[in-house]
Amino acid sequence: MTDPALDQPQLEEYDDIDGEVRYPHTNGELHFVADRDSDLYDLRWHWHRRAYARSICIRFDAPIYTSSGISSEQLDDVLPLAVQLYPGYQETIYGVEGVIVSKRIFAPLDSYYDRSLLWMMEAQAEGDRLIQIRVEIDWGEPLEQRMVDGLLVAQKDPGDAKGAHGQRNAESTRVFGAAEGRPDLVEFPTESQAHLVYHVLVAGQVDLPLILALSDVGEQVAWNGFLVQRDISRAFKRSRNSWHDITHRGRLWSPDIGANLAVQQAKIDAVQRLARFRSGYAPADRSIEAVPSLVELFDTFAPVHSRAMLDTLRRVAERTGGTLPRQLPVLPRGPVDVPEDSIPFAAAAYLETLHTHLQRLPDREWLATHQQALTSTANELCAFSQVPTGSSAPKNSAACAADAACRALTAASALAGQLNQTEDAARWAGAAAQSGNSEQASVSEPPSTADSSIWDLIGITTEEGELTIHRMWPSHWDWWALLQLPFRAQGEDDTVSLLWDGETLHSTRPVTFAGPVAVQNQVHAYGSDEHSFDLRFRLGSELFIPTFLSEL
Repeated sequence: MTDPALDQPQLEEYDDIDGEVRYPHTNGELHFVADRDSDLYDLRWHWHRRAYARSICIRFDAPIYTSSGISSEQLDDVLPLAVQLYPGYQETIYGVEGVIVSKRIFAPLDSYYDRSLLWMMEAQAEGDRLIQIRVEIDWGEPLEQRMVDGLLVAQKDPGDAKGAHGQRNAESTRVFGAAEGRPDLVEFPTESQAHLVYHVLVAGQVDLPLILALSDVGEQVAWNGFLVQRDISRAFKRSRNSWHDITHRGRLWSPDIGANLAVQQAKIDAVQRLARFRSGYAPADRSIEAVPSLVELFDTFAPVHSRAMLDTLRRVAERTGGTLPRQLPVLPRGPVDVPEDSIPFAAAAYLETLHTHLQRLPDREWLATHQQALTSTANELCAFSQVPTGSSAPKNSAACAADAACRALTAASALAGQLNQTEDAARWAGAAAQSGNSEQASVSEPPSTADSSIWDLIGITTEEGELTIHRMWPSHWDWWALLQLPFRAQGEDDTVSLLWDGETLHSTRPVTFAGPVAVQNQVHAYGSDEHSFDLRFRLGSELFIPTFLSEL
């Protein structure tokens, strides 16, 4: 039986993982991949649109310490044993007789400085053992490198030193090192490489943190970021708490373990696909047609990011007079190239998604901020060329463009009605009726998320924030629960939790359902933690004990 626990890490034997496998990590600012050794490759910063490191590899040895000092010949290899993959970070466990070392790598999420990477290493030893840490860095480009107060500073095209500390502005800056302690050996084999060696005496349990802070303006900012993250345990805790919220809000429990895992993985993937550019939050590939599926997912656990993406589209629409591109710009100013044939598809991605999002989480005050973009985008569509519909001929790109324009104008009309723009609403509805059959698909449909969308799996529809639950879940499900689904507004506590026990729908708020409904003061899961899974649901004063498919 597949383990039904959703909070357990994915545990893999080290030797069972191919050495070429890479695991993606991101926090919206930085993106990198890591291998089975939890070593970093291809570090990129979306904001600066450039690579900041080709690789950073960390190795461990256990040298023999004698009265003559550290032996250069007698080394115990600390070998990798297993890899654990968690949402937001990964961990490789190493060992040798009498010594265990764990190495975690993560890009902190919602920390005080997310433009950083952290390595959180712990060593345990029987008796006193010396651990040697070898760090091999390949920046991927020539940089000016120097050591300052035990930390490595690497810069691209630095300016003149200024101030009491001789710090310099540069095109890009990296500050790397240990939160406490200096390297015992530093080498720069080339202008693009650095080798650092640290030694740590382990008596019992010892933490070995390493930090990389980035800046696109100067050394001072990178130093500040490094100092902010010196309490690496605090940064790790904040990051874990943020990932806990991501995985637990909008969480699906059902008899189908695979469906539960798919919904959770879709949310994790959504976070991995979100990036912050200078122009705002957007899909990492900057495709405007990726926005609908991402908003659909973020609406289930973090609608603030849905609105951040829609606000990016709003600003671009205001800037271009309503002609949105299919590829979003990375800069907040400057020209935007918009091919005419892409206008209706981009407009549909914006206006349909805006309308659907506001059906789930209505907010007229926030909608009013989109009024200018809404008006200019809809008016631009009205001027778009029309094509005849109803033909038996195969659909062509012009017909599909008309269909996209129809859907976009239909959404625009509904939004205008919410803003009491009655004349615009009527005009856009008329233009939609003339533009084609909105039932037809566009040339470039976004990938379906039906298998991992709780809206489709359960059958949830929303109108003005009111939930209607339809019986669309699989017939072999005799129970399901959906916990902490964002409801109406964006407050952290403004959520609804639901549980269907096979007969009655239990809900923390009134909902529409073709069956018995019981409004409860709580629908709470417990016993779902990482180490002792024994799932139960508290329904007010009642207890519901679920079963999974293989247990039936």
